[in-house]
Amino acid sequence: HVIDIVFEEEKYTVLLEYDSSKGTAWISEEYDNKNIKLKTGNPNIIEKLKLNSKNNLIDAMGEDIGGISYAVLFGDKSLIDYKTTTSFRESGVAHILAVSGLHVGFLFALIYFFLNKLPLNRWLKFLLLFVCLLAYCYICQFSPSVVRASIMCLCLIFTRLLGKQYDSLSSFSLAFIIIILFGP
Repeated sequence: HVIDIVFEEEKYTVLLEYDSSKGTAWISEEYDNKNIKLKTGNPNIIEKLKLNSKNNLIDAMGEDIGGISYAVLFGDKSLIDYKTTTSFRESGVAHILAVSGLHVGFLFALIYFFLNKLPLNRWLKFLLLFVCLLAYCYICQFSPSVVRASIMCLCLIFTRLLGKQYDSLSSFSLAFIIIILFGP
């Protein structure tokens, strides 16, 4: 397969070799002495979900709009060409392409709404919400803003489960401590 790789805002076309029996991929040649690494092995369920989302967006909207939509949803700007990225930056709206706590808030509200429609134990709902937010954090490469918002949402639900008063400053502080511990 031939793929395009963008490295330091320069586009390189490389030949990708694939061994389906082992589920591994590699670049067959070294180009311009650039150290380009590919992840090898079979994708896990979350990576498959991300890949399916990417493919569905591109199939439904085309490469340009699908790439922008993918960036807005997951913070991955790899599908947007340099010219478009520059246009976003120069017009002052590049922040639209960054995943933030607002995305987590929408996802949280959507999942919470549907979980409340199901006749499940409240602790099971909390666990399902936790798994969904953890998966979104993984998909967004554990962006600090996504992790912070996810922790704060989970704190909100956890305090409600315990019948306690939610304190946003305390949940923000907990999120800060966790982010510093795991990704200084």
